[in-house]
Amino acid sequence: MNSLQKQLLISITCFFFALTVNGQDGQQSQNSSFSFNTFNVVRNTRTILKQGDIEKAIVSFTNAIKQEQSIRSSGKGVDGHLLSEYAYALALHHDFEAALMNIDRARMVGTKYGDFYAAQVLAVMGYKDAAQQLMQQAKVPEWINGSYQELTEKYKTTASINRDAPEVALKRANKLAANRQTIQAMALFEELAAIYPDIYILLVG
Repeated sequence: MNSLQKQLLISITCFFFALTVNGQDGQQSQNSSFSFNTFNVVRNTRTILKQGDIEKAIVSFTNAIKQEQSIRSSGKGVDGHLLSEYAYALALHHDFEAALMNIDRARMVGTKYGDFYAAQVLAVMGYKDAAQQLMQQAKVPEWINGSYQELTEKYKTTASINRDAPEVALKRANKLAANRQTIQAMALFEELAAIYPDIYILLVG
């Protein structure tokens, strides 16, 4: 096992321990605090998303976010639930970098459905193992329960967010994890683990 492989094993093991702790903390958040007008927009957007008009849903989510930003402290403190749903819509549209950034932002803000939406973003990107790990403790929102499986299956693909050499990507993944950009780090770690399947098997075991 070379030096990079050892670093990868240590980094992934420590990362998944931190993910478990952070995921438990994230479950403490309470119900959404949408304004009344935003709630109506979001409710309609959910219907649009389930009908498969992803582009229209993204535009609607964007408008809802702008509306919340204008209400909350002059642009600060957008609701975590809203960001999570927006991230999922972005993933279905294959805007993966934006989806990952927004789901990480949502988890930082706080949302009890963060693990679910993060899992679906990763599943659409083809990160099956990472998605399954998150779904173990995920709570499924009532509005999409029974529908998300078909949506995720329909739009899933194989994506890669890494354009760097493994050594550089490992440093970037650790930096992302240290900055609480957990899902972006998780995606990178899974890609790196795929390069070294023996280490990945050892981690799973």
